[in-house]
Amino acid sequence: MAADGAGSSSLSVPELQRQLAELAEELRVSKEAEGFALQREAAIAEILSVINDPDANLSRVFDVLVEKATQLCSASYGHIWLYDGERARAVAAFAQKQFGDWLRDRESAPSEVTPLGQVLVHHRLVHVVDATAHEGYQKHAGFRELVDRGSIRTLLHVPLRKGGKLLGVITVYRQ
Repeated sequence: MAADGAGSSSLSVPELQRQLAELAEELRVSKEAEGFALQREAAIAEILSVINDPDANLSRVFDVLVEKATQLCSASYGHIWLYDGERARAVAAFAQKQFGDWLRDRESAPSEVTPLGQVLVHHRLVHVVDATAHEGYQKHAGFRELVDRGSIRTLLHVPLRKGGKLLGVITVYRQ
């Protein structure tokens, strides 16, 4: 007989039901993780396929990259900025057409008051749980307009680096 009582006829029905519920939850979590891993692998395969396509241009690579990142994060919108050391320029967006077109026309200089500026200055990930409660919402008209236009609640900015150099930022937004 097992030391933990498994297989023992002395376990009560409620205890067996509790153990069954725990095992069912473990199985659900495991299947969910497996599904996400398969989704992530499919996204990576598609991105690599576009990168390796001799006819693909950089714009197409950015479009697929931001689309897959947005989908993997279950986000409403995604956005890629390229950074030249002085200004960040939007180069790709995955969003409803009107908002996406507006996003693609954005340009920003580093301002530590905004989440994007914090990434550009410090080269590290920035996660904002409530964009309307962020200091930048109160102090920076451009950030406030972004949040209001997109009905953005939460956002995640991830720096894109090569070596020690910041090349850009990929952002996903949730409503």
